[in-house]
Amino acid sequence: MSRNNILVLVEGEKLDVQLMKQLLSTYNIKGRIISYKTNIYALYNALSKDENLDILMHLRSREKDENKKQIFNEHYADKLLIFDLDPQDNSFSSERIREIATFFNNSAENGQLYINYPMIEAVKHVKYVPIDPHYIEYTVSLEELRAGEYKERVAAESVIKSIKTFFSDKGNCNAIIRQNLEKAWFMVGGAAELLPPNQAAILQSQLDKLSATACIAVLCTCIFYILDYNPQLIL
Repeated sequence: MSRNNILVLVEGEKLDVQLMKQLLSTYNIKGRIISYKTNIYALYNALSKDENLDILMHLRSREKDENKKQIFNEHYADKLLIFDLDPQDNSFSSERIREIATFFNNSAENGQLYINYPMIEAVKHVKYVPIDPHYIEYTVSLEELRAGEYKERVAAESVIKSIKTFFSDKGNCNAIIRQNLEKAWFMVGGAAELLPPNQAAILQSQLDKLSATACIAVLCTCIFYILDYNPQLIL
């Protein structure tokens, strides 16, 4: 089923925007991408102070450019939020992120949150293409995240040097989506399907792993929107 007029709210200004812009282009999905420029905890904190709890009203209120304010007056069939887990952040807690994920669980209403574990760089964390046979095993420790070393690790290990070049190839996109899909189903203990597991189930699996081992599994879920939009696109 195709849908028009999609709003994609991303955390950062660079990699997040580049990835989502290229993915939508490759799969011929029309969407508007907006950078929030801070993390999901800051967004939810600001939004929760508004009794309306309306994401579009909140975004409009913080936009200084009057012309751009019109963006948030439109109706969007899907509202996507692409953010990092950032378990090293002082605002993180298991209870808090579960509350946030529960609120942002419907793309047609409040918006659908897609959490990247530990961050957007997970999409590049592959040592081989099109399939990295060891991807299912990759984890990152809380200690590594607190030391700010994960991005350096990805830069050193990744064979993806250009998001635009790599993800402009649909075969590459399909391979990365399938690789993350397989890992997500493995994490939640289910047999692999064409549609991804529920985002809440993925989150709970990660929180359980974090509690038990002080590590989380490397996983990019923002690319699962392609499957939620139309799973036939990767066949």
